[in-house]
Amino acid sequence: MKAATIQEIARGATQSVEQVLAERPGAGPAERQASLRSVLADWIEHAVKREVVNDRRRVRRRRA
Repeated sequence: MKAATIQEIARGATQSVEQVLAERPGAGPAERQASLRSVLADWIEHAVKREVVNDRRRVRRRRA
């Protein structure tokens, strides 16, 4: 994965985490934990799916 892509995904994840924290300013760490885990899991899933697609493209290019 390109460094720019990793940075793009990291920025998106950071923005999502900041949004969760802003939505629950009075909540304690335990209360926010589930939301943060969900948001980060979504971003990890996004990154993995993107890499799978890119790997398939690379394989097709090499076989062609």
